[in-house]
Amino acid sequence: MRTIIKQLSLCALLLCSAASVRAQQTATSSRVLVAPGVEFFVPNWQIDIQTGGAYDLGEGKFVDLLSPALQLSTTYQFHPVMGLRLGVSGAWARNRYEKPVYEYKWNFVQPALDFKVDLLSIFAGWNPHRVANLYMILGAGATYAFNNDEAVEASHHPDVHLRKLWEKDRWSAVGRGGLGTDIRLSDRLALSAEVNANILSDHFNSKEGKGDNSDWHFNGLVGLKINLGPTHGQTDPVYRVVEQRPVEQPQIVPVEEPTGLTVNIFFDLNRYELRRSEYEKLVLLAIYLHEHPHASVDLTGYADKETGNATINEHLSVQRAQAVANFLIGRGIESSRIHKDAKGDREQPFNVPEQNRVTISVVSE
Repeated sequence: MRTIIKQLSLCALLLCSAASVRAQQTATSSRVLVAPGVEFFVPNWQIDIQTGGAYDLGEGKFVDLLSPALQLSTTYQFHPVMGLRLGVSGAWARNRYEKPVYEYKWNFVQPALDFKVDLLSIFAGWNPHRVANLYMILGAGATYAFNNDEAVEASHHPDVHLRKLWEKDRWSAVGRGGLGTDIRLSDRLALSAEVNANILSDHFNSKEGKGDNSDWHFNGLVGLKINLGPTHGQTDPVYRVVEQRPVEQPQIVPVEEPTGLTVNIFFDLNRYELRRSEYEKLVLLAIYLHEHPHASVDLTGYADKETGNATINEHLSVQRAQAVANFLIGRGIESSRIHKDAKGDREQPFNVPEQNRVTISVVSE
């Protein structure tokens, strides 16, 4: 019996020793988040369906000159701030002759091309998750007016003098501008509201304005905006795998900070927004700076001498350097490690105009 007990004890001791050896040899690893995913703008198409009321400036009470309004449009948002909108609006318009009193209406259809600018993105930066956006439109188009029978009938009265009366269908040019807002419901859907003013030929309402002043048509519209595709995307987060091996006597090996590393970040002509193609360089740079906490960076912004002028280029080079700095700060790099400079177009390191860029030099402290 004693022999059996001794053998069992010896086996248990050997097993514990083997487990201890394996534990010392087993390496543990973990993933450390170095740079989160970066959101970027994606060009997209939108459809707006809106309805509301219209008002045509003229004689009579405000309510007497109101009429329904419809607008259907499609927008190509090619930039976080700017887009082009092609739409058509119309229904009918109303006006009034006072002495004697004659109210009349006519139909019209108005196609127009508008330049759309997101005002909040200009002043507060692009944010695809913003609840409300404020936009402005400026555009031009043409108005096709028809069915003016009521005005023609009123002109038969001897005391009614419609000096700009038109009987057949009529085309006229139109200039327009307005303000609107989108209330975000989801990535694909938003409530929209817009007011716009349209200036037209003095013939539009068949009456002669003082000094041949143009006619005005105003719209107040509400509706839905539908995004036909994604408006933004996100790059994959960057992780660093850290392996930890237990050792009895940890040794600290000093790391020599490298110097002389240079990275060039390129921009589109006359732009300071970061290209998507440059994100990988900056993410790798952020990883490098996290792994070398004593390194700092010098950012020098440049601009192309063949584009713009000296004042514009000086401002542009400052914005480019700041855009790179903001990227690095957003990935956890302290602002004290980032030094910015701007050369405008006073220095042209490259002979190719398209190579507008920020040069990043990594230095050790």
